[in-house]
Parts: sequence; C-alpha cells; structure tokens
Amino acid sequence: YLFADHVPTPYYFIENNKLIESYAGAKYHQIQGRISLTWRPNNKFSINTTGEYMDFHFNGKLSGKFSKSYWLASANASYFLKDFAFNAYFKKYTTVLNSDMSFIKMPVSYGLSASWSRNSWRIEAGTDNPFTNCAKYRNWYASNAYSYNTTSISKTSSRSAYIKLSYTIDFGKKTSKENADINKTIDSAILKAN
Repeated sequence: YLFADHVPTPYYFIENNKLIESYAGAKYHQIQGRISLTWRPNNKFSINTTGEYMDFHFNGKLSGKFSKSYWLASANASYFLKDFAFNAYFKKYTTVLNSDMSFIKMPVSYGLSASWSRNSWRIEAGTDNPFTNCAKYRNWYASNAYSYNTTSISKTSSRSAYIKLSYTIDFGKKTSKENADINKTIDSAILKAN
C-alpha cells in the first residue's frame, strides 16, 4: 500500500469562455499485489509466470473521477542446452492511470531469443513483437471541462530484431585464499596469528 498527500494533479475549468489549467493537491492511494510462480522440472527448462494487480485512486479537487484498477500478466520460458539458451516471453497489460491523470492502454509485448556463450564470449539474436506491424497506444483524458483521446504508434514497440555480441574482460588482481594459522586457545578477546 502506498499513500501520498498533496500530490500536484491537473485541474481544468472554464472561466470567461476560456479553458484554464491549474493544479490542485490530491491524496493518492495505491494498492498493489503480485504473485510470481516458477516451475523448473529439470536443470534445462524453466517457466516463470507473474500476475500483478494494482489499484490507483486520486482524491481531491479534481474535475472528474480518477481511479483505475489494472492487471498485468507475464510469462517467461527458458531452455538450456550445453552452451545455448533459448528464451520466450509474453507481457499483457490493461489500462493504466498515468501520473498526469490520463489513461493509457498499452499493447501486448512478446518475443523470442537464442544465445550462445563460451568462456568470455556471448552472442545473442532475438526478436521482439515479430507479428506486430504497428504497436498502438491509446491515451485519453476526460473531465467536465476538457478531454482528449489519442492513438499513437510506437516504432520501438513494433516488430524488431537484434544481434548482440559481447566479450567479458576479467578485471582485477587474482588473489588466492590462505589458511591463517590462528591460535584460538588464548584467554583474550584479541586473536594472535602465529
């Protein structure tokens, strides 16, 4: 649970046939719960699922009702075979209430990747949203005095592919552990090394 008081929130009203935007303090309440489950039948395969519930409320001098509940579901599956790793993920959002009191509906996100690593080398190839041509976001705000409803297309959330190549450099000085010869039979709080 999260509570905040005097959160600046936009407030619209009409005065002398003009739209006025002002800000008013509001009380913000957020309730959040999350559960995550992992199933790993063997050392080569695992599935992780997460479910999340969030509830937002703004109470104050506002020009409309601003509260929203939403669910988030995600899943991630991984398979390991010698030096190779294969991964698939899926995320589903519902409508979310932004801090500027507008609502946003986000598209589904999913992807696949494969990687190979040996010693200090790693190469990964993957794709995000391979079957989504145009990822659309819908954003809207509604009050008694002012409202808007927009749809935008995100190129970064649409279909894409990538290749990553990395090499890890081992920094630092190599150290070895030594067994210290400590006399523990002394009747003192100070340990003396031989």
